[in-house]
Amino acid sequence: MSILDQFQELDNLIIEHTQPPVRTVLRNQLALAREQLEAYQASADKQDETLARQAEAIAELHKENQKFVTQKASEIFHRGIKFKRAAITGGRWSPFCPKCGLPVNDVTVPTGISRWAFCSAHCGWVGVELDLKGGIDALIAEISS
Repeated sequence: MSILDQFQELDNLIIEHTQPPVRTVLRNQLALAREQLEAYQASADKQDETLARQAEAIAELHKENQKFVTQKASEIFHRGIKFKRAAITGGRWSPFCPKCGLPVNDVTVPTGISRWAFCSAHCGWVGVELDLKGGIDALIAEISS
């Protein structure tokens, strides 16, 4: 039996066993107690909903934090170039500029005698001279092993 059922049973007993003006006073007191109980219940329900939303938000933030931690763990510096391996790079190691964070290009000098890593945004960072035959792929092979 719920508490509201008990209130109704008490109201029935008041009606059955009392006379005015006592009946009116008791019923008014009972109505006030019922209103307070309903307000308390509504407040408790709202708090439960808020806590549930907060728990969902915490779980979502935890997932994002795990992604961030995983991503950070998949960043290394090798020969002055920042390499990342994450979902955005297709799970493969990819070179990025340590100065501005944009991708690095593997550029062969027009004379064909050397190869360099340059920032694709031309931020001023000049990377390292690369192996003429392997280029960036050779550096990726070094960090993958």
